[in-house]
Amino acid sequence: MDVIAQHVNSAWARKVGGILIGRPSNTSVTIQAAIPADQVEEHGNEIAFLPLVWEQTYDVLIERYPGSRIVGWYHSHPGTGPILSDYDRRLHSVLFSEAPSVALVLDPVAQKSAWYGWVLGRLVPAGAAQQTAFVAGPARRGLAAVAAAIAVGVAAAGAGGYWIGRDRAPMSVSTASAQLRTRLRAEQSQARQLGERLAAAQKELTRAAAEKAAREAELAAIRTRLRQAAQSPRRDAFVLRFHVQPGDTLWGLAERVYGDPRGWKRIYRANAKRLPDPNILRVGQAILVPLP
Repeated sequence: MDVIAQHVNSAWARKVGGILIGRPSNTSVTIQAAIPADQVEEHGNEIAFLPLVWEQTYDVLIERYPGSRIVGWYHSHPGTGPILSDYDRRLHSVLFSEAPSVALVLDPVAQKSAWYGWVLGRLVPAGAAQQTAFVAGPARRGLAAVAAAIAVGVAAAGAGGYWIGRDRAPMSVSTASAQLRTRLRAEQSQARQLGERLAAAQKELTRAAAEKAAREAELAAIRTRLRQAAQSPRRDAFVLRFHVQPGDTLWGLAERVYGDPRGWKRIYRANAKRLPDPNILRVGQAILVPLP
């Protein structure tokens, strides 16, 4: 258990964790190795394992521990005691729901550790006899005591009913690795699709924003010319060339320009040759708007 001790002691002020590899049997679980999670996601004050950690773990299983499997996880709770939080229990239920799965919680500040596992469908401590003291630092003697306690503690918990009423069939490592990689590829594909949709949505938003800005600029020009027309003695000489935007109608244009939608007939008369049907305006079409 040197790997776990070194990992926890290297960052005793923050939470760290990793995956446990071993061999379950009807009455015990033998822990063979621990894979530290070099990359984790932090959720508040909790951690979650990234897909890369699982991929590395299955690679180690295939190359170095054929016939073994993932049997649980470990993580640290600096200064809060070796207990499972509600978040830890939910994570264990999702990722380590099979009966042989165990959890090791370590508090490097208090120098304590505790094992948890499934008993009759519930995630519970291994019991007072199975609690082990976690010795901080690289002392070989202390680490050996922890390793020895693992075999005793988990075996005793197993005898108490870890697998009662639960599936005992171990999953093939190669099968599990293939399933994990398939899931990762599917998630990566979904992420790419979401990225493409996001890019398309951003492009559409940019286009709509540019269209809105152009429309607002044209309306501002209309207001400016209206003010000029109001101050000019030759008001009939002012005619605005307006480009139709999506949703524009003669009725709505007359309301914006004249303040009275019934003025649409005046605009229609000025564009009789351009507008065969006053109810149909083509987007981008240029029409003349007589100003008052």
